[in-house]
Amino acid sequence: MSFHSLQVLLWHAAYAVIFFVGMIFAFIFMFATIAAQPHDAHNQPPPWAFFGVFGAVWLWGMGGWILNLILGIVYAIRANQGEWARYPLIGDFVLRKILPPQPM
Repeated sequence: MSFHSLQVLLWHAAYAVIFFVGMIFAFIFMFATIAAQPHDAHNQPPPWAFFGVFGAVWLWGMGGWILNLILGIVYAIRANQGEWARYPLIGDFVLRKILPPQPM
């Protein structure tokens, strides 16, 4: 039981860190494009990067949210059936590096 909860906790923590770092880069990029735009260009539309980068990061985050939802449902069903289910990438790390050796 601790294996399943720990791998889900690490999975969501990694997702949150990646999403927030992406948002920070998006905001830095957006404000840099605003600062680089000439001040006398009042009749011009905003730079494409202002909305494009934020939209790309938002789509990336929503894709991750959908992935988290699907993985949560699938692995909750597996764990409820008594399977020793491992999340991709995180499951092996939790099993070998964090938890003490356990019988399977």
